[in-house]
Amino acid sequence: MRRTFILLFASSCLLSGLVFQTRAVAELSAPVAYAYGVAPDTYVPNAAPAAEVAADFNRDGMLDIVVTHRRDASVYLFPGNGDGTLQSAVQISVGVPIQGNVYVADFNGDALLDLFLPSADGRAIVVTGKGDGAFNQAIISSSFNLAGYYPRGWAVGKFFNRSTLDIAFTLPTNAGKPARYGVIPGNGDGTFGDAIVGPGDLVYSRWIAPADFNRDGKLDLAVADGHGTSANTGTARLVMLLGNGDGTFKVGEHYASPQFPSGNGWHDVNAVGHPENVAVADLANRGVLDVIVSDYSSTINVFRGNGDGTFEAAVSYNPGNYPRNVLPVDINGDTRLDLVVTNVGIGIGGAIFERVGAQAGSVSVLFGNGDGSFQQPITYNPSAFPGYTLAADLNRDGHPDLVTTQVFDGHAIHVMLNRTAGSNLPPTFVNPPSIVAAGDHAHFSALADDDGGEAMLTYHWSTIGPTPAPVQFLVNDCSGARDTEAKIAATGTYVFQCKVTDGQGLSVIKLVGVTLP
Repeated sequence: MRRTFILLFASSCLLSGLVFQTRAVAELSAPVAYAYGVAPDTYVPNAAPAAEVAADFNRDGMLDIVVTHRRDASVYLFPGNGDGTLQSAVQISVGVPIQGNVYVADFNGDALLDLFLPSADGRAIVVTGKGDGAFNQAIISSSFNLAGYYPRGWAVGKFFNRSTLDIAFTLPTNAGKPARYGVIPGNGDGTFGDAIVGPGDLVYSRWIAPADFNRDGKLDLAVADGHGTSANTGTARLVMLLGNGDGTFKVGEHYASPQFPSGNGWHDVNAVGHPENVAVADLANRGVLDVIVSDYSSTINVFRGNGDGTFEAAVSYNPGNYPRNVLPVDINGDTRLDLVVTNVGIGIGGAIFERVGAQAGSVSVLFGNGDGSFQQPITYNPSAFPGYTLAADLNRDGHPDLVTTQVFDGHAIHVMLNRTAGSNLPPTFVNPPSIVAAGDHAHFSALADDDGGEAMLTYHWSTIGPTPAPVQFLVNDCSGARDTEAKIAATGTYVFQCKVTDGQGLSVIKLVGVTLP
């Protein structure tokens, strides 16, 4: 339940008003860790949890979790029990070191879920599923064969407007070479053809997200682009690549992805905002896609889409230290998309991979207002240094739960179950009331906006001080209606209470003081 109330206090004329807002918050359980493997006490790029996905790999109706490690030759499957708990990890050998990303889809057309895992040296790997939680031997396609490049961003989609799945990718700048992008066409059997590589129109492309941003029926790419080396240092932006439907793209507009004013710039040379992740969602429920970019500089930037492949300027939010990934998801069940942000935390003295002395990270939630804007973040702590977070309903109660990877102190994932049941944050005041003149009545009006509609709301007015309070409610008594009028018989300061209850029995209360001199 999410409600906005406006209370008006008046004598013969309006004296003052107040506005207060409530929102359901996500009540998350204490994190439960599921460990696997052995890791040192430092963040080692070739042994750190990198990514995770949730899907029903054994077709038992319960979600399972797959987690990867950078440059590891295996991935790990946690079968789900359907009650929010997971079974012990099952190691799945890939055969060659992987880059860390993982994507789930049916790549060979057998209606069973497979895994796409790019290798550390740029080859395309598909591990086909058997449908029972087991997997076949990895299928390894040829490398990009582009000397001096290291593929980084990945996306799965139908970029040729045909039935088979393809892979889009980016090639960040290296050794002075311009950043590029391209598509590996899928053959429909788990293998891929030769890459189609586009021109060097990017700076340092890191992450991409596919969607049809201009609504022409062809997949486009949103690219989190920026930073880099030498002449490229100092840029951070969202770049649109508009699809032609044949595996090629035309470069659209560029949009600055600014650093939040309080960003720390700890790993952000020149403190310019190093893009780290990009996500896509219709944040205002208007049939138009928006884009969210997370930056190293303690910033996430929201770009409101126009529906034609262009966007408005970024609106910035500060979620915490080093926001690595962002998930648009309705975490509190109010039908409005929220942003779940994983803040990895920061190191000290430039030693970003050192465990000792580092500042802890967090998972923060920015609750959505339903119009594409967001509230200030509320912080949760799944582990000292979370890596990535996914949202999945692990206990089948209709609420998305959160699963985070852990960066330091061993290999583990942490599960926080969503216990949201309509709890509300305290309302906040705007322009609180002050004085009622002698001989005048105080007129109260409460306007409520509820998901269930005005007819589902009931109101109750009362005073809670002083006791006994010489106050008489003259209009509509004190119950049921949103309007009432109070007669105050004696001088003093009185605390009035308005309690609003919806059709599900959920209530919010607001107190306000009124003085009769």
